[in-house]
Amino acid sequence: GNGQYVFFTHSLVTSGAFTVLFTEMNGTALYSQTDINQPYSPPGIIYTPAGGYYDFETANRNDLLVWAYKPFPSEMGVGFSQTFAFQFPIGFTGPGSATLAV
Repeated sequence: GNGQYVFFTHSLVTSGAFTVLFTEMNGTALYSQTDINQPYSPPGIIYTPAGGYYDFETANRNDLLVWAYKPFPSEMGVGFSQTFAFQFPIGFTGPGSATLAV
């Protein structure tokens, strides 16, 4: 990363959110996605992967973020889970240059 963006998950007991902040606009939220049913785990970051898949492209070298549902505090073992990923599309140059999605 070059420090232009801050990526993080934040969770309450029963919900989670993934947010991307743009530092050059005083930390303005560039993208945010919330799940009201399950908290999120911390994200893992793969820096400049050898390849990546975004919108049918296979040579995306932008950093890739991966996270999953975090178990509820009362859960024993691994319960219902899902994995998520986020990667800027090829040619992304900043706010408004592309549609973002998880």
